[in-house]
Amino acid sequence: MTRLARSLYPAPWRYSFDWYPSGSPWRACHCLELPFVLGTDTAWAAAPMLGGGRPPALVAEVRGHWIDFIRHGDPGWAAGTTHHFTR
Repeated sequence: MTRLARSLYPAPWRYSFDWYPSGSPWRACHCLELPFVLGTDTAWAAAPMLGGGRPPALVAEVRGHWIDFIRHGDPGWAAGTTHHFTR
């Protein structure tokens, strides 16, 4: 069954969102990447999981990859591998 699925469907793109603010009790928690894709600094200002802010360079990187995937069907890294967002 696995071989059949692999022959019919392309390998997935995976990512791991590993960034978290220093001292965070939640570390890289579930859905932490959403503020890096959606909204503004003002919209996420009170989010305790961000520890007071989002690194602008990481926001640009995450949004760029998501936009590439939406527009071109390719986020910019090899299918079947895992990209780590860490800055």
